[in-house]
Amino acid sequence: MMCRLALVLALAGCAAPDMMPAGEAMAPPSAAIWWALGLRYDAHPYPDCNDAAQATAALLREAGDAPRFAVAFTETGEGHMVVTIDDPLRGTIVFDNRYPHPRPWRDLPYRWAEREDASGQWRAVP
Repeated sequence: MMCRLALVLALAGCAAPDMMPAGEAMAPPSAAIWWALGLRYDAHPYPDCNDAAQATAALLREAGDAPRFAVAFTETGEGHMVVTIDDPLRGTIVFDNRYPHPRPWRDLPYRWAEREDASGQWRAVP
């Protein structure tokens, strides 16, 4: 796993943990790194979707991604907030505290209501 991690981090322009100077923190993983490594998302300290979305968006921004919030209705009709990233190769990727890994937008069983656009304005999802 470490070789794979070092390769992906190198391709992403990051240093692998064993190559970092002592005492220096590693930057949080970008959405591309989450996806490439299959990192688990269920270690999230926030069970509430709103808190989880805010924390995840902050980490993704720090890693250089441009996260957007989206609101949907679950299978039981409950309102639910997630974080999305637009990936040119995979389409829209969703970070959702109900699932252990980021997932493609089209693979989730939700009825989408609204999503932020690139300017931060909320738009209805057709």
